[in-house]
Amino acid sequence: MPRPTLTAAAAADAITPARAQELVRAVAAASHDLRQPMHAIGLLVHALRARPLDGTSAGIVGQLGATLAALEHQIDDLLDYSRGATGALQAQSVPLRLGELYQRLQPVLQPMAFDRGLDLRWRGGHLRVEADPRLLERVLRNLIGNAVRYTDDGGVLISARRRGSDVLLQVWDSGIGLGEDEMQRLFEPGYRGAAVVRRPGEARRGVGLGLSIVRQMVEAMGLGLALRSTPGRGSVFTVVLPLALEP
Repeated sequence: MPRPTLTAAAAADAITPARAQELVRAVAAASHDLRQPMHAIGLLVHALRARPLDGTSAGIVGQLGATLAALEHQIDDLLDYSRGATGALQAQSVPLRLGELYQRLQPVLQPMAFDRGLDLRWRGGHLRVEADPRLLERVLRNLIGNAVRYTDDGGVLISARRRGSDVLLQVWDSGIGLGEDEMQRLFEPGYRGAAVVRRPGEARRGVGLGLSIVRQMVEAMGLGLALRSTPGRGSVFTVVLPLALEP
């Protein structure tokens, strides 16, 4: 099966390696500086949670903690995107059993699905692939997070199956789906799509870089990425990975 590919952004071609490293260092330094007051706020939130609070106050503290976590995620997105956009994103592929990846993601994503009343299922964890563990974990986290966020009923299925010498790692959802025009633009930096119009609250989530980062990381690993979607019926994202031989 030919591996589906997405055209890489050409922005990095106009940036010299030295300039790219300078830009990444600048973003990393800014991220570090931002994390210092955020760490202090996190300690204060933890201290407040340890105190007796009435229902209203406990709700405010909970929202503060969730907002802080979202801000940390946005900073991670900006740093990863800067690496990808400047060509500084490096990948080191090693044999990886998908079940190990699933185990790291489940404690983060399962509660998110539970809160939305969705069924989150995992299949194919026994398969071994060649990939960069950190990058593939981030790719899968972003894809599953989006699937959960834009699915109201049903669930999300994470599945892996062999196809010749490849493994198709897929995220299926029964969500709102996408039209052809949206699919063409979905991986553009900052594009939020019609879902933001249908769900105003989503405009406050993230900075619209999640799928751009997915594309960058998939390309850095030399993998294939494909998308199928039907409006009102859901979507499936597919990452095509090489099968790793058993030791």
